[in-house]
Amino acid sequence: MFERLDKYKAELAKARQRKAECDARVRMLEKKCQEEEKTAVHEMMKAAEASALTYSSVETAKVNGADVYYYLKYLLMKCPTSLTCDEEREKLCPWNPECKEALDELHRQHQKAIFDAM
Repeated sequence: MFERLDKYKAELAKARQRKAECDARVRMLEKKCQEEEKTAVHEMMKAAEASALTYSSVETAKVNGADVYYYLKYLLMKCPTSLTCDEEREKLCPWNPECKEALDELHRQHQKAIFDAM
């Protein structure tokens, strides 16, 4: 009679151990899911900011009559960062004479390359 009781107690102890292991695994997976969600949201926010910056640059070029292709190429060549001072950023604006000259030069170089290839 006590043998069956001991057997049930042993099974119960094993089941509790498995439950504790499963609970620990669930907690670990929940934590990983939360971290992945945070990472995904952060990456989406960075992508949205990059998209907005690109769209803003394109529209700024259009409004100021600059060729969008050459303006974006010029910006990528200069690679402004968040550490770029205001005076330097101003030089990158399509209404700035220095930028207009640089865009014209890029256009001339491109046209020359096309004609040279003929």
